[in-house]
Amino acid sequence: MKYSGPHLEILRTHLEILRTHLEILRTHLEILRIHLETLRPLPEMHLEILRMLPEILRDAS
Repeated sequence: MKYSGPHLEILRTHLEILRTHLEILRTHLEILRIHLETLRPLPEMHLEILRMLPEILRDAS
């Protein structure tokens, strides 16, 4: 399927948004890794995110 004009621009915008979301996720994962390495207690919300990570990463791929 060939895209052009506005459709192509919308696709580019979506890809840029996805790249940004992945970068944010990488940053959050790095923060969680540091927390775990320093053995600081994680807030319950962070623990829930860790539990959800396999599903999040599977859906993102």
